[in-house]
Amino acid sequence: MTSLAVTAPPLRRLFQEIDEAARPQSEALAALREQWERGRGDRLFPRPDDAKAWAAQPWAFSLAVQPGRSFAFMDLGVRARAILCAGGADRRESPARRMAVRLRRLAETVVSRGEPLRAWADAAGPSREGVEWLVLPLSSDGVRVDAVVGAIALGQPAPSRRGRGGKTPAQTDEPLLFALNASQAFGRSLADALGLALAAHEERDFEDGEHKARPLCDVAGRTAVLVQSLHGDDAQSVNDKLCRMLFFTGALKDSGARRVLLVAPYLCYARKDRRTKLHDPVTTRYLGQLFEAMGADGIATVEVHNQAAFENAFRIPKLHVEQTGALLPYLLRIASGDKLAVVSPDSGGMKRAEALRLALEDATRQPVSKAFMEKQRSMGQVWGDLFAGDVAGRTAVIVDDMISTGGSMARTAEECRRRGAARVICAAAHGLFAEGAPALFASPVDRIAVTDTVELPSALRRAPPGNLDVIGVAPTVAASLSPWLG
Repeated sequence: MTSLAVTAPPLRRLFQEIDEAARPQSEALAALREQWERGRGDRLFPRPDDAKAWAAQPWAFSLAVQPGRSFAFMDLGVRARAILCAGGADRRESPARRMAVRLRRLAETVVSRGEPLRAWADAAGPSREGVEWLVLPLSSDGVRVDAVVGAIALGQPAPSRRGRGGKTPAQTDEPLLFALNASQAFGRSLADALGLALAAHEERDFEDGEHKARPLCDVAGRTAVLVQSLHGDDAQSVNDKLCRMLFFTGALKDSGARRVLLVAPYLCYARKDRRTKLHDPVTTRYLGQLFEAMGADGIATVEVHNQAAFENAFRIPKLHVEQTGALLPYLLRIASGDKLAVVSPDSGGMKRAEALRLALEDATRQPVSKAFMEKQRSMGQVWGDLFAGDVAGRTAVIVDDMISTGGSMARTAEECRRRGAARVICAAAHGLFAEGAPALFASPVDRIAVTDTVELPSALRRAPPGNLDVIGVAPTVAASLSPWLG
């Protein structure tokens, strides 16, 4: 019995089991639930007119909500009429009066909560067979529930033992892919690459700044993939997005999801992965503990700042998607035939630069040189003038995990030009472009390439610079994620 039944005595007396999202055992009721899901489209609830065809089924009924929350029949299937309006339709079933009370209680709860309900009650007598109920909300305006549609199935066996959250294991192994509103564009791209449709969910903001999010489909027994890129933008801060992702993860687990796999194309707080000063926080590790506490079963991200620190911070399975797979085809296209050099803007990024250099060398069958720029940072100040490597006469590809203010890229680009580079290309997975990164766009850079893990700031979307290219990384993420999904 679910917590809903425990906290509602009238329902507890009438039903043995009540679930908010479980798939019905009856094939007819399961088909009605699927019709309701399809009928919603981009609304929270289908319209009452949409439900007329469904209610024509023999076991189905639909009710309109009257003033004072009484109910009036709109459509009533033949068998449903016999059961609900006359006693003795089935000798195992309780009298019609008790059936009507059950229906009214379920309908009241569905209207007040705006949630589908599936319920089960024992039949009269020694048989363990019973009656399964399904009641689903409808809305004329898409917001206020003003009707319900439902169905009943007689002779259903007693429900099987429930798993976590009181849910019945789902009948399909196909994963559900959710993308929170702030990452819908990336979510759609990932869904296309995986051959899936985005699952429906609701996000609601309250006047005091709080919010809630919930799945609008049955996740019980399913693998749920949750997409949210954790960067700040004009609408939501980093912390806003992180909080929403944590809460939605918890909601999926509470709803009975078998696995919840997180896809954070940009992972926040990953730069502070070690202590450099007394009493420094190690926020990457704290982030891992938060997601583990919410019940996440795995996390995938693109080009994290320090892969070793990421591996150590998360104890759940993790998937690190390198940016090389997305950047390589782009670089081969725009620098075809050029002599190349891969440059790291600091010594800490040499492994990342080396991975790209080897990939370019293997693809072009030509030697690719390497170089790096010295960078030291403390108290917000950056310094260091040492430059090692040969870029003269070459196309210098400066590669990093992210472009924030663009200062490191700009100073490296200027040094490459000073040392004779023929062209300069800046490439990174994450284009944060804090405050528009004016220093970078004013520097002697021929092309700037980032992936779409982070949506461009509004100023750059309105007037994108002519030398800025955005590369879709969803196919690369999908290819890496597919083995996890089975």
